Amino acid sequence: MEHLFLRIRIILISFTVITDLLFYFLLLYLLPDGFFLSPLYLNLVFWSVPLVLIVMILSFKFDPSRREIRILARLYRISGFFMTIYIPKIVLLAFHLINILFNMLAKGTELIINVILADPVAFRTFPCITYAGIVSAVILFILLAYGTLIGRFSFKTEKIALGFKNLPASFDNFRIVHISDIHLGSWYRKEKKMEKAVGLINSLAPDLILFTGDLVNNFSEETNGWSDILRKASARYGKYSVLGNHDYGDYWEWKSEKEKQENMQLLYSAHKKMDFKLLLNKAETIGINGHEIGIIGVEN
Repeated sequence: MEHLFLRIRIILISFTVITDLLFYFLLLYLLPDGFFLSPLYLNLVFWSVPLVLIVMILSFKFDPSRREIRILARLYRISGFFMTIYIPKIVLLAFHLINILFNMLAKGTELIINVILADPVAFRTFPCITYAGIVSAVILFILLAYGTLIGRFSFKTEKIALGFKNLPASFDNFRIVHISDIHLGSWYRKEKKMEKAVGLINSLAPDLILFTGDLVNNFSEETNGWSDILRKASARYGKYSVLGNHDYGDYWEWKSEKEKQENMQLLYSAHKKMDFKLLLNKAETIGINGHEIGIIGVEN
């Protein structure tokens, strides 16, 4: 595992250095002569970003035998920072590469025609492709930055009216709130945000709350400290849940199958502490005025 993370570090640092070198030369090409070279602070600002990222990568210590939320939360922050900065750069570089290829094709075609016809013909270049890349990269950077910092906590509700011919009349206007993919390991020190989400759920006055899996990213320790908050989500006829693919711990390196199964038992207990009735290939019925509907939960 240590060798794997060493290789990952080398790949990420190499990618960072190569990408920023290419991006730097692209800026020299796009900006006016001397714009980037004369003010020293511009160079310092530019190279401080990859330097900070490289320091973060080198200083990050990860031990898979220790299931620490704080360490993984730092990994998520590094990943978010990396993607926000470098995906737009890669997009712009890709657009500029296409621009270069089109220009080479135009120049080659121009040369061939001039030789054949002995008559000078000038083909225009395609700077618009690079400009389109700049616009795309800026938009992508704004979207990624917004999603990473703000958007993921901009909770919204979507109301869908469902109707069935065999639905008992007693269940007309029965309100179900469906939530999913909480991934508690990604909420490190975001208790206020979670309380906001729970408040939004309760404001909908649900008759039933259904949670459809992925309570955690990898392991049960991610649920520590969240029971009191999530227990506050309430519904008249109860709260039911199932497991998602992340809940089974298949993306984590366990010391043994026993350790993995112990983790599952702790996760089951976490659902119970949050007042969710976990349905593992089971069914429950909800009755109103002598009418019933079935709630069926199957494993992933």
